[in-house]
Amino acid sequence: MAEVVKLLLTDTQRDPRTGDDTYDEYLREFVTRLKNMSTKKLTQKVDGVSILHLLDPSRNTLSYLSVLVAHQQNAGQLSDDELLIATASFLTSFDPIQARYAGSLWMSCLGWTASLIQQTNNVRSLHRRPGVGTDMNNRPNFCRS
Repeated sequence: MAEVVKLLLTDTQRDPRTGDDTYDEYLREFVTRLKNMSTKKLTQKVDGVSILHLLDPSRNTLSYLSVLVAHQQNAGQLSDDELLIATASFLTSFDPIQARYAGSLWMSCLGWTASLIQQTNNVRSLHRRPGVGTDMNNRPNFCRS
């Protein structure tokens, strides 16, 4: 377990002294190692806390995204609110250079987010129909004048 946590917490931000080819090779190897991790390892807890809460999406973009997608695909360990907050945190602060290497993980995260937005819009549209939900502007008038 310590080995998994150590890998996930690796700071993958580029050192200014590192060349493009070296950094590219490093991130490709890092992604390969992440892809070989099981969902169980990615969603484990450390001292009762999800690894997701130990990562910084701006510094650990690839690790954060791997753990986030594992949680999105395996509901139950984190609440929907926690997943939504984690997803928003990621989408507002990820490192775009690292994210280029994410590929299918990136698409999975965006797909989950789009699905959630669609579900939210469906619920909101129910409340906008006259006579349904809390739409007070279209309520029937039962009082006689």
